[in-house]
Amino acid sequence: MDIGTAGVATPADVDQLKIRTRCAACDSPDLHDLLSLGDHPPTNVYPATAEQSLALPRWPLELALCQRCTLLQTRLVPPDDVLFGHGYGFRTAHASAGHMRQLAQWIHGQPGQIVRFLRGFVVDVGCNDGTLLAAFRDLGWQTLGIDPAADATAEASALGILAITAVLNPALADAIIDKYDLPTVVTATNVLAHVDNLHEILAGIAILLGEHGRLVAEMQYAPDMLLSNAFDTIYHEHRYSWSLYALERALDQHGLGLLDAIPIPQHGGSIRIVAGASGSPHPRVEDLIDGERPHGRAGWAAGTASRAARFEAQLRELARTAPQPLAAVGASAKLVTLTNWLRWHDQPIGWVTDMTPAKQGRYVPGT
Repeated sequence: MDIGTAGVATPADVDQLKIRTRCAACDSPDLHDLLSLGDHPPTNVYPATAEQSLALPRWPLELALCQRCTLLQTRLVPPDDVLFGHGYGFRTAHASAGHMRQLAQWIHGQPGQIVRFLRGFVVDVGCNDGTLLAAFRDLGWQTLGIDPAADATAEASALGILAITAVLNPALADAIIDKYDLPTVVTATNVLAHVDNLHEILAGIAILLGEHGRLVAEMQYAPDMLLSNAFDTIYHEHRYSWSLYALERALDQHGLGLLDAIPIPQHGGSIRIVAGASGSPHPRVEDLIDGERPHGRAGWAAGTASRAARFEAQLRELARTAPQPLAAVGASAKLVTLTNWLRWHDQPIGWVTDMTPAKQGRYVPGT
């Protein structure tokens, strides 16, 4: 991926910021600027004081659409150690524990299709606090987690989950196979939205899968996200939002085929996919890809900026006329996007409730 550099938005306590000039998936230089939501801080770092919150670095949050493969991607790429380093606040257990249990049960219940044995070995890429792997363990599976956020993997380890603090790459994949064997299933829930070096992690996944393993991944589905005006799901951690056409092309570069795709409702519209090096795709895969192009390959992206502007005006008016002070349920990344996009620092939220201990008693980033 070809990346240039540019100055950072204020406050300028980060010297340089990487700018994406070529598509992260297909390397095309034909990126079309689609949407700008203003300057935003990191979304999952919750400072202890208001002064620290307001002093967080801020970067332009801009989306670009690849005109060749239709991958939707952020133009500016903050470094991993800022987004996912010490103090990273997101925890799966408090955000989607029920969904993780359902996913484990769904995979476990499909021997012969996804799982070749009744019980197997699962590697969860981006395991966070181990919630999904704990569900697999309860079903009798051998488990291993990988995640770059040390605070999160420490919590997974406290649950008795074996978790490696790292970013998956081919060398780590080889080491896992040498020590533990090929996994039956590799899971990646919303991971393909977050990674910096996309092809390095896909290469690692392909090694782990071998000939017969299956990748089960979930990710935000770009057409549904834009068409449902789910602009609050855009933030710097979400470096990519996928169409199936873009995902199919990216997987193919690593010898993997897209075998199934199932729309799910999470995060304003998401997709669950199954991929592997062998096997035949379910007919709905091609049906869904065909459905992405009624008005051209990326017709679903048309009119995004104008819809976002109308939605922004409606939210501002709603906040202006609502009883004061405003209150929020859930200190989510979506709230951080809304408060900074709509510049609600000038109209403070009186209080926020959240079940995540790492966020309690702290400040919403940028406010």
